[in-house]
Amino acid sequence: IYTDTDGKIFAELANMNTSHKIITLKKNVKYQDTNIFISADESVISNEFSHITYYGNVKSKIIKK
Repeated sequence: IYTDTDGKIFAELANMNTSHKIITLKKNVKYQDTNIFISADESVISNEFSHITYYGNVKSKIIKK
């Protein structure tokens, strides 16, 4: 998944609930934009990508320019 702000989100499994506009990502979730890298076991994306919650073993790293 690519975001409007040049971010990338990857997961091995995804479930999209179109009626509630929620995407649930599971297994090897990774997010990266120009400033940060986040990895997690699971993630839930809602409110048209304005709210992303990470669950499980969550790690983040600030990317230096």
